Amino acid sequence: MSRPDRLNRRGQYSASYLPTTGADSTTRCTGNCTLIQSDLQIPGGPLALVFDPGASFSTRERVAAGFVDATLAHGALSGNVGVRIVHVDTVSHGYGSTVSAITLPPSGTQYVFSYTPAGPQAQDAHYTAMLPSANAALDLTGDLMLRGAIGRALTRADLNDLRYGQYWGGEPGRLTLGLGNPALKPQFATHYDLSLEWYLSKVSYLSVAGFRKELTNLFQSRTIAASLPIALERVFVTQTVNQSLGRVDGVEVTAQYTLDARFGWLSGFGTSANYTHVRPRLLDQPGACGFTRISPDAYNASGFYDNSRLEARVSYNWRSRWTMACDWGGPGVDQIHAAYGQVDVALRYNSNPTLQLFADITNLTDADSLIYGGVESRFINRSLTYRRVNAGARLRF
Repeated sequence: MSRPDRLNRRGQYSASYLPTTGADSTTRCTGNCTLIQSDLQIPGGPLALVFDPGASFSTRERVAAGFVDATLAHGALSGNVGVRIVHVDTVSHGYGSTVSAITLPPSGTQYVFSYTPAGPQAQDAHYTAMLPSANAALDLTGDLMLRGAIGRALTRADLNDLRYGQYWGGEPGRLTLGLGNPALKPQFATHYDLSLEWYLSKVSYLSVAGFRKELTNLFQSRTIAASLPIALERVFVTQTVNQSLGRVDGVEVTAQYTLDARFGWLSGFGTSANYTHVRPRLLDQPGACGFTRISPDAYNASGFYDNSRLEARVSYNWRSRWTMACDWGGPGVDQIHAAYGQVDVALRYNSNPTLQLFADITNLTDADSLIYGGVESRFINRSLTYRRVNAGARLRF
């Protein structure tokens, strides 16, 4: 595009910038007339959307599920047991092609990729899982409650990870290849939970909980350095795969204190907070990178007001650094997301039983994200998702 600064809101050149033909049949314009005229030949204008089959994919999931459960109670002890059965059919569609040649022009700044003729491709997957669970609660003193739970859960893969296709990129010195994985299996977790809850009032409490999750088919984004015959240098290949065994042990502390009717006009004001510490590790690969997307420490704190008609909440959410991809920059050099925190605001006004007005502000202070390789001095990316405001009305019927 010759002069993107001259485009209007529709992605077209303004009339004052278009080429004109004089009485002597000479074409005149501001800038390179040849480039501008070629831009005008593009259907829909210079910024028209062009379908690229090779960069397109779709994934369809069909889920069928059913469950049975039973509730039990005896004196101070209550609970329930049940089982859920899930069947999933997944089909990933893409437009498959492979790179036939990689060349480096004389300028030496960017690789040029040549592809074989492409055609539509598809891969499907099917699985059925049985997920039992049991929960129990023991009322110790009326305001002190002991709870326990055990169960099996299933997490389906992200649709983006199930995509069909390959994506080459990079530059001299770091050639990259991203692969989807339609063959990803679901991740299973057997979880054990135990908590002690102290209720100070109907609207205030303190809770301490411990938990363990034993994981199989763990999702892991991994990058390996591979030598491919077609490449001029080693290729960093990134793909989400299933690891075999993992375990997460953790503890969580949660508290909420709300001023009740005893505090007069202050009634409805309150605060809540929780803190979680986890220790993730791979059981069959000691010393390996470990888990991705999990922060060892996280907390959030909120101040709120709620009188059933007006609800207002200001929250701060923070998490410590986490691994995004293992061995991203070579063995032992992981892609890391720095610690991150943001402030959110939520407002609700119930005008009547039918109408609710709402407004949400996400990332009030414009917090930014930093991604680095291994150590913070090895900068990869800094990004900012600006403050976002969402407002509207809800009708209840």
